[in-house]
Amino acid sequence: MWLSAVSDPMVAGYEWVLTDRVCNGEVYPRHKVGQGEQSYECGVNIIVDLIVHGTLLADNYDYHNVVNCDRSPEFTAYGRGSCSQELPQDDCLDCMQAAHDQLFSECTHSVGSKVQLNHCGMRYEKYDFPSVS
Repeated sequence: MWLSAVSDPMVAGYEWVLTDRVCNGEVYPRHKVGQGEQSYECGVNIIVDLIVHGTLLADNYDYHNVVNCDRSPEFTAYGRGSCSQELPQDDCLDCMQAAHDQLFSECTHSVGSKVQLNHCGMRYEKYDFPSVS
């Protein structure tokens, strides 16, 4: 089950306006010390951080990667991010950080999530996918 909504603008240098948000209704278990359940959560946290910082350094501000915290296919997290090419690097980073904050505040523990702002976007899933949109 997917949930979608649009909310109020976020401001940081530019006006970061949320244009689309999709949260998978399926959620992953919270981290439990000493248990394997943390593996997908670990992958999500790492892939989203990589998206935030990797996008501004990627060719054409188009970044994708995959993370697996324990080498088990079921705990693999795929991620993709992009910024508008008109943005300077610092503003791309600001936009990606705003998307990150929106993603985790709106889609807490979703198995997959997509946030699209007016100048950038990010997505993560438990399966590979072709693009942010």
